[in-house]
Amino acid sequence: MTLLSNLNVHRGDNLLLFDGVLSDEAGESHYVEGVAFSLLSVGNYENKESHDVSGNIWIQTPGARDNNTWYELKNPSDEYTEYWEAFVWLANLSKHVIDFMVEKEDVVLLDFKSDFIDWLKVHHSESGAFQKWHAKYGKDDFRQAIAAHRDWLWNQVFNGSTGLNKCKLWEEVRYLSAIDPVPGTVERKTVVTPWVHECFDHMFGENLKKVVPPPKDIGATLEAVAIPIASRMKRDRTGNILRTKVTSVEPGTVVALGREGTEWSKKIMVWYAYVHSIDTDRGDNKPDLGPELKVIWLYAHEDTILAKGKYPHHNELFFSDHCNCNEKPIHLSDLIGIVPVDFMVGPGESGKEFFIRQKYRTSDPAFITLTKADLISCACGPGITCYEEVSLNFEVGDTVLLGSKKQDRDSLDPVMIHAFNSKEGMIAIRVFERKSRYDPKAKPNEVLWTPAVKPVGPEFIYRRCHVRFVSEADVQAGKIPVPYGRDGTGDCFIMSAFIDTDRKIKPYTRDSFPESLREGYCINSPLPNDKPRMKGMDLFCGGGSFGRGLEEGGVIDMKWAVDIDVPAIATYRANLRNQDTALYLGSVNNYMEDAIRGKYSHLVAHPDEVDFISAGSPCQGFSNANQLKNNDTGLRNCSLVASVATAVDVFRPRYALLENVGGLASTRKLSTGVEVNVFAQLVCCVVGMGYQTQQFTLDSWSFGSAQSRTRLFLSIAAPGTGLPPRPTRSHDHGPFVKKRGLFTAPNGDKFAQREIEGPCPYSLVTFKNGMRGLPNLGTGHVGACIPFPDHRHSRTENNLTRTLISHVPKFGQNRTWRKALDTGVMPVLFGDKVTNKTKLVPNCRSWSRLDEDGLCRTVTTQLTPQCAFTGTWVHPMEDRLITVMEARRAQSFPDDEVLLGNNAQAFKIVGNSVARSVALAWGVSMRYAYLEQHNILRR
Repeated sequence: MTLLSNLNVHRGDNLLLFDGVLSDEAGESHYVEGVAFSLLSVGNYENKESHDVSGNIWIQTPGARDNNTWYELKNPSDEYTEYWEAFVWLANLSKHVIDFMVEKEDVVLLDFKSDFIDWLKVHHSESGAFQKWHAKYGKDDFRQAIAAHRDWLWNQVFNGSTGLNKCKLWEEVRYLSAIDPVPGTVERKTVVTPWVHECFDHMFGENLKKVVPPPKDIGATLEAVAIPIASRMKRDRTGNILRTKVTSVEPGTVVALGREGTEWSKKIMVWYAYVHSIDTDRGDNKPDLGPELKVIWLYAHEDTILAKGKYPHHNELFFSDHCNCNEKPIHLSDLIGIVPVDFMVGPGESGKEFFIRQKYRTSDPAFITLTKADLISCACGPGITCYEEVSLNFEVGDTVLLGSKKQDRDSLDPVMIHAFNSKEGMIAIRVFERKSRYDPKAKPNEVLWTPAVKPVGPEFIYRRCHVRFVSEADVQAGKIPVPYGRDGTGDCFIMSAFIDTDRKIKPYTRDSFPESLREGYCINSPLPNDKPRMKGMDLFCGGGSFGRGLEEGGVIDMKWAVDIDVPAIATYRANLRNQDTALYLGSVNNYMEDAIRGKYSHLVAHPDEVDFISAGSPCQGFSNANQLKNNDTGLRNCSLVASVATAVDVFRPRYALLENVGGLASTRKLSTGVEVNVFAQLVCCVVGMGYQTQQFTLDSWSFGSAQSRTRLFLSIAAPGTGLPPRPTRSHDHGPFVKKRGLFTAPNGDKFAQREIEGPCPYSLVTFKNGMRGLPNLGTGHVGACIPFPDHRHSRTENNLTRTLISHVPKFGQNRTWRKALDTGVMPVLFGDKVTNKTKLVPNCRSWSRLDEDGLCRTVTTQLTPQCAFTGTWVHPMEDRLITVMEARRAQSFPDDEVLLGNNAQAFKIVGNSVARSVALAWGVSMRYAYLEQHNILRR
């Protein structure tokens, strides 16, 4: 069985068969089977006086064409009812769309966000048939329905006499031609600046194209500059440092010491240290050793995570957070020389042997701009108290998260700072309660104001949160402002009511909302006059989920977007918040070449314009699922990481953010036998420009996505700007989560490890909870879900695979094809001819069901249920694979956004995206950094 809307719409579906009862005007009836028909006619189009297509759906058989006989379709059989009801809804949609287009003329997709429903209500609001039709859809924004059923709608327009097939709408949703591709030949090699080429040439060689900027380039310093060094340490002919007797030092001196375990008669290995103070009292007890020195260690690049890459500046040292206060004492006699060092200058400015411009954080490696405060002393002195920290960073009326105990887990709950008690070192807080405690249908992030005020210790205050008023009517209608409609991601809460002294819940109005509460921001909140919104560039933008999530932090507007994939950038356009974004449909390589050569336009930004760059470069070259990472295509995809470095080099933004799989940081062996680490080399390249960097391993489930997606992020900040804090976890992890980080740093520790400890405001969102509200599709064979148009399959299963899926158990431990075969639950005919060794082992994942009480597997670009490694795609309780809508939910796409392209293309866009919850958390983190707001986080 199939929907009538598939007739003559898809290739090969130009003849259908029906079984049924034929009746004529004389009252005679005949039961028929397998009658072919090839034509379908729906009436009442272009008739606004008619409210639906009832009684006007006809089919014609080839034999009846000669005498122009048509058969009206009336009552469906029980088996066909769900197909018929879905089709009738679509037929009415096509009627209303055509009527709307005739009156409004040149219609675009955006018209279906609100104008369409307004028009419908003018003409049909009194009709019971229309009200019933609208209720089945359940919302006013029809863009998703238009995009999902584009082929049927266009078929009705094309085969009618309305002449509407030239409308701009079809350019947007069917032909995907609303954005003109950039003319010219696509550059296949990765375009890089001379500086980036110097950094990556040994890795990617012929896959790179070095482009030299014109003279008087206004962008970055693109070539490494050789500077004659006037001041050097004394060395022998082999370059080893000659030991000199040091008789005195002063605070601020950089000294050299021999590394333990080395013999100075051989090649001397040295440590460098910054003397911040001298303990002369201890020196008096050991006059032969000299005074004891308090030092902060300086690191060479090979002592940092840069060691796995090729660092261009061999004479750069890095200040650190590592002192000798708790180590073996250092005396004047231990020194082997005074080191000539320039502080806070770059490679083109130093006239001494070494220069220092950055601080290396050793505990969780990061490179941070060196400040004068760093030179005063180490961090071992007495710090400020918890109370002082809270009182410095927050004011009365601010909302914060308070640590609490909930049943068997530690939790965080929003409260308001009511008063400070400096005498007692305590803080009075206004207690809020979760509305879900009283109403199970309440949003998880909906809280209630209470009359309770109580004192708490400052150590229980974890971090800032955001609480905003939303009326009860707007909550019920789903009109919750961004980012408060994301169920708590980003520590964002809504408040629509309060608990009075009688413990009754009463709604707030805007006028009655407490003035003492400082409301949280929204996406359009004004910023300080000296902090205009940053202009963002979205490289490898895909469908735009990464960029839109970053925008939801309220400090970034994406002004440029670049991608070569047509359905993806068409989707980006369909969901634009600001219509002035310049969309570049073409290769990032061509874009960067024009930018380097100074060929600026409305599409190609000028270096002075870009404040922020986000990039989710292709991950196929690093993914564990790719068994051909070292072939030409794999290396070409890998080399595109250098495009991100090139963009930073050319545009010199205030901030940049790269997302990729953790495999980016894996050491790999090239065909030449050389081992390389792309992530380490990228950090070398960016730090070599003087940028600050830090990296995080983030899990999508930690931010409210029902998915086991883990990604690596490299955060980049210009010298002197504040590094964004780690995006805060809003949701707990599951019971079995392993530690995970990147490669081992020279100090022996893994770094950029996932955060698995500490309380969160919410519990883990499981697959079952994440898909709440989606209707049961059964086998999904109907192919159309009225209220959720994207609840559709991205691939069509034949009878064999549909039968196979139906035999995969829904309960117990054997919910996989392999285990079902091995235990006799599945007929042996489904495994008789399997010879692939990967599918013969017990842990084979082919045709496996998801765990509804766990997480969805990582959403990739396509469903691969047959794969022994990535085959967990079968719905937990229904006999089908997951749909595009379920993939979107797992990726935390907002339900109201639009996906363009066919079913497979839509799924690919979702799989290529950054999880929206993670992108939003980054947007909030960028807000803190840009506005210089502190966000306390205790671990």
